[in-house]
Amino acid sequence: MTKELCGLRKVCVGTGIFHQASAADKLCILHPGLTRDEIVGNAIVFLVAGYDTTATTLSYIAYELAMNPEVQEKVLHSVLHTQTRWFQ
Repeated sequence: MTKELCGLRKVCVGTGIFHQASAADKLCILHPGLTRDEIVGNAIVFLVAGYDTTATTLSYIAYELAMNPEVQEKVLHSVLHTQTRWFQ
């Protein structure tokens, strides 16, 4: 990949395109885009990372509520109060 980018850079510099382009344009010239495999791989990483984060947070909340019954009661009363206020 590095050799390809260096070769692309030499072509752009040799034709004068690289010198006349803005910084954003230079980035686009040097990095033409993602392949289909890279897009699919990134999508899978985002889904797994989001799932893992949510699962860890919910596990931590369940643990803390189980260890602190007084907080669990406060949460229960808050949920019941909100439920009666919004859904009746």
